[in-house]
Amino acid sequence: ICKKKHRVRKPDMDKAGTAEEEPEEVKVNPYTREAFYAEDNETNILFDSDGNLKAATLPKLVAKLTDGNATSAVLNDFILTHRSFTAGGLDLLNALKAREATVIPEESRLIRIKIFNIVKIWIEKMWPDFVKDCPQLGEETLAWMKTIMLDPASGGGPDLLPTDYKDSAKVAYGLHEKLSLKMANPVVATKKRQDKDATDVMIKKEKLQMLKDPQVDILSCPPTEIAKQLTLIEWRMWSSIKPYEFLDLAWTKKDRATRSGNVLAMIERFNYLSCWVSMRICFSEKPRERIKMVAKLINVAYQLKQLNNFNGLMAIVSGLNRAPVYRLRATFAEVEKLKDGKFARMWQEMMTLTSSDKAYSMLRKEIKSITPPCIPYLGMYLTDLTFVEEGNPKFLTEHKLINFHKRRLTAATISDIQTYQIVGYSFSDIPEAQWKLQGEVIVNEDDLYDLSNYLEPRQGHVRGEKPALLVSGLPSRTQEDKGKIELDLHKEWSLFDEKDGPNNITTSVNSKEVIGMTLHKIIERVTNHVSADKSLLLSLLTTLRMYTTPMEFLQLLILRYNVPLPKDKSDDSMERYASSFQEPIRLRVVSALKTWVTTFWYHFESDEALRESLMQFINGPMHETFPQFAAGLDQEIQAISEGRLVEDEKELPSPMKPADNITLESAQLLDFSPLEVARQITVIATSIFEKIRLEELISKTDDNQPHVIALDDNLIATQALCLEELIKGYRENNLNSVVDFLLRVAFHCHQDSTNWHSVCGIFNAINLTNAHIPLQEAINAAEAGARKFYMEHKDLFSSSEKQQLTNLIRDLSGPCLPPLGPFRLAIAKIQEERDKWSNTIVNTQKIQRLGEILLKIKEAQDQTISYHPVKIIQDYIKKPRDLKNIIRVLSNISDKLVTIGGVRGVFLDIVLRDAKFKDTIGSYVKEIMTTELKKDLHEEMVKIATTDRNSFAKPSADALCIPNIHIRKLLKTTFPDALFSTWTHYDDKGAVSTIPQLISMTVLHFNKNTVHYLLDLKENVTVREVVNLVKIGGLYKSLNESVALSCVLVAHTINDLAQRAAEKFKIKVLLA
Repeated sequence: ICKKKHRVRKPDMDKAGTAEEEPEEVKVNPYTREAFYAEDNETNILFDSDGNLKAATLPKLVAKLTDGNATSAVLNDFILTHRSFTAGGLDLLNALKAREATVIPEESRLIRIKIFNIVKIWIEKMWPDFVKDCPQLGEETLAWMKTIMLDPASGGGPDLLPTDYKDSAKVAYGLHEKLSLKMANPVVATKKRQDKDATDVMIKKEKLQMLKDPQVDILSCPPTEIAKQLTLIEWRMWSSIKPYEFLDLAWTKKDRATRSGNVLAMIERFNYLSCWVSMRICFSEKPRERIKMVAKLINVAYQLKQLNNFNGLMAIVSGLNRAPVYRLRATFAEVEKLKDGKFARMWQEMMTLTSSDKAYSMLRKEIKSITPPCIPYLGMYLTDLTFVEEGNPKFLTEHKLINFHKRRLTAATISDIQTYQIVGYSFSDIPEAQWKLQGEVIVNEDDLYDLSNYLEPRQGHVRGEKPALLVSGLPSRTQEDKGKIELDLHKEWSLFDEKDGPNNITTSVNSKEVIGMTLHKIIERVTNHVSADKSLLLSLLTTLRMYTTPMEFLQLLILRYNVPLPKDKSDDSMERYASSFQEPIRLRVVSALKTWVTTFWYHFESDEALRESLMQFINGPMHETFPQFAAGLDQEIQAISEGRLVEDEKELPSPMKPADNITLESAQLLDFSPLEVARQITVIATSIFEKIRLEELISKTDDNQPHVIALDDNLIATQALCLEELIKGYRENNLNSVVDFLLRVAFHCHQDSTNWHSVCGIFNAINLTNAHIPLQEAINAAEAGARKFYMEHKDLFSSSEKQQLTNLIRDLSGPCLPPLGPFRLAIAKIQEERDKWSNTIVNTQKIQRLGEILLKIKEAQDQTISYHPVKIIQDYIKKPRDLKNIIRVLSNISDKLVTIGGVRGVFLDIVLRDAKFKDTIGSYVKEIMTTELKKDLHEEMVKIATTDRNSFAKPSADALCIPNIHIRKLLKTTFPDALFSTWTHYDDKGAVSTIPQLISMTVLHFNKNTVHYLLDLKENVTVREVVNLVKIGGLYKSLNESVALSCVLVAHTINDLAQRAAEKFKIKVLLA
């Protein structure tokens, strides 16, 4: 039900071709006590003939693994493979938390310890889950451990808990400490073998010089040193592979680059090394050189075997057995004669070892017999995993039980791999040598076969003409090393060609990762003749106006297209230059332009001069060199500009129109279908969302954000609609029906369209109304599925749940309409980071982070859902509504006061990003509420200071109760004769916390004394609270310039960092 490239969930159709009207099934929480303690039967668990767990539902699987009978091996298998049957780390954590929360008392001690043992194994075996892949997982695990550690009644540690809880708490305490330390220092170092031999301790000076010299061929260096540098390259790749990359044959899937990137890198490295070996042999034209080359490579392979690098060994053996090399029988015959058959014996030994007979039985035996470090042959394990995956179904029986037997087989292979990822190599890295061993341009198999036929013609054939590749020699490897091609450079183009250095490249201090480049260097990378960085191109295009203008970027691409000629203009040199350098760069530029035009046409749509420059280039230089590509791009531009893009029309669901006698004037919301209202709300919001240009989201002025502001207005309109209907329902004694209707609308917005944007507006309106008019009874009476959806997500859009919402939208896929708030907050946070280098250097790390966020929005824009418009419903939804007046009416319905905090919680996303809306709401709030708030807060603070109540409550959501007598005694001792007063100020500029809020503080002062003390009370003081008090103090001082001001914190505890911060800012701390 969507436009071009859109994927949607198509409704089931009956025989007549109409959509069935059955309500969609609502997902039920699977992690209940009933699920964990259900009686074993064929619907939830299966065992094999030996009594081993064979298959189960996830709750039953968790229950069995925590009942005390599961071995550590089974737990290990569960953790290693959990991603293949859960929705991710948070899903597994929720299952474990639910198991711990629902355990029956008589089993609590044993089961809790088992649960924590699973978490311990998880942290040890799958640490990336907690840091890189899902940072929220670590925070939520820490929070969970903390709740187990502390007994709410005693407020103490493990030793103060009841006896049956102590063991669990102590285990949790240990896990909490371990996880905290690992999160503070997330880098896990690989152990290195300590038993270095003499040659590892120091490389002889002449060998080192040879390895580093750029003019020396790497294969002229000693075989041992070549093998060591090859091993270090492969070890970095091998040790980086994560266990989850082997699940579900991830390296073969469409999204393999993200799911199994390290495995792919290892596979590509194997193929590269194999091709490189064949190429080096086939480019050795003279027989004597070729014989030496084969012998050298056999020797290198043998040294790799001695170093236990079986992956590198297999790659070189594969290269020597490729068809272009294998057929060089005369060459191999001469190699066999060298040194009394020494190389022949080496070769035969390696061929026997690497044979695939009996599933690599000899290689497996050898690997098991050695002591790490070791790099096994990856292909062997990938073959094993393929057999397991294809030979065993994911689920068993019609009840879809998780096939745990299959997971055990998979985990056994992954565990074998992990065994050889622990201990690393201790050789010295020589970057210059490693650079020579990677990155060369590889010649294809057909060309190598032509070279091989020339070197050793087939029997009965005469040697033909010398191939051009042998004339030109080995192909150039990179921009920095173009072999014999020297360009006749001019000043402008030389900026693309200059060597990497501080003037054009910035690297991180620790990892030496490139984090900044000049625009010329960026364009060189995205149009590199060897390997173009397309992800960097997309990130740059999404953030283009942050660092340059579209016109400057186009001019640089055109400049890059005009590659200077080589100094050597001989026919052979010109042919090599054109095929290996000029043409690849030009094709990369054409590809970049096509990506730019098709993905970000709005740059050209609003800039006539930019369009003219583009068309001049396409119809000029590009047409001269690539007429077919130029014509194709020209046609595509015409189609885009004229709106003639072909769309795949999908059959839309039939609209649910209201009765014919209903007019806009007489219509009530309840006259419509909740499902159709959800569809029309989605259609209206989608029509705005699709128009948002990504550059609007990084602009800091309203004038450049028309569609973003329009979407904000749409959110406000949705809230106003819902608030109006709720007030109407309250007045007409029909609140239950209205609440039920709105909850159904929200449910269908999510269920049918994944429209979280409109769900946000509906839930915010319900939450705001609930603060004034009790809605819980009406919510409880609502339809079960809609009610459950609301109860699970009602707090999702509050400021305290921003991380949860961010994680939710990060995992969205397919057609959806996400709320922009979390995206915009993340973008603003990145934009606030200051670059610490020259203005000519573009922060590529920043633009790639921004690009990742913006392209997620672009992905959602490309897959939005469409429905038939229903005019009367859309007109009803779009009716003008005065939100200010609606809130005023709402505040007058009950005696409750609409606090600024409540308004902020509802409208935080808009207030943070929309200055116009912030001013409107701020002035309104200030106008009707500040006086009453000041009065109420003043009365409360006077009561606190002058009466003997049993508790002291500070005016915040998380009030801290401290016996008042203690406070008074402490303050009387510290500040004799002090007078108390209350200072209340409306911070409309957001000087303290960036958003408008009312500040109320207790002030201590003395008669005829100009020294004032701002008093703040906390339970546990952190650095954040110290800084906040400093900001409030600064605001107070700016309003009372004649007084001398000090700040005082009264607290139960204060951590070390906060204590140092307080000392730095000269804040007095009193511990109560």
